[in-house]
Amino acid sequence: MPTFLAILDAALEIVTKYKDLIGILGVPAILAWAIKEYRGRVRIELRQFAFGGAAQGSVTSITFRAINTSEKLVALCPSFTLDGITPEGRRQRYTFKFIPLPLATLDLKLPPHEERLFLASHEQLQNRVIFFLWFMEFRIPLTKGGPIYMRVKNANLRPMAWFRFRIERPIFRLRQLLARLCFPGK
Repeated sequence: MPTFLAILDAALEIVTKYKDLIGILGVPAILAWAIKEYRGRVRIELRQFAFGGAAQGSVTSITFRAINTSEKLVALCPSFTLDGITPEGRRQRYTFKFIPLPLATLDLKLPPHEERLFLASHEQLQNRVIFFLWFMEFRIPLTKGGPIYMRVKNANLRPMAWFRFRIERPIFRLRQLLARLCFPGK
């Protein structure tokens, strides 16, 4: 993730590169261009995340619904990652691959304004503690545009805002680290 100073340097470089154009067209034209670029970005909504396979004692699949709310046709990449923190404070990563729904073919395309159901599973049998992960971050890459992020605190799978997630996760990890240092036998 770029730092604030890197973003500021990039913005300054763009302004100095196009300063003649800004002088000719003026600020309103640049604002209209920026608004057009912002509105043209790909927007995906994720709904109804649910774990599958919990009855067998290990979670190996996730289902969710995705809606493309932009005007462009977009497709999901064939795999995505889940990063989370175990109760001991260690990071754990899973890589999920999309699998076809029963009686259907695998179609990862998201047409505009259409809801699709997706099913994904992982094959990492040694990692079975998804139910006990905290501060999970799902990163679902797209073929066009940036990836979709869904951040959740625990197995309730209620989404968290970016700012709250970035504040609470280091506090949780610090608390786990201090507990390990103060109580090494537990």
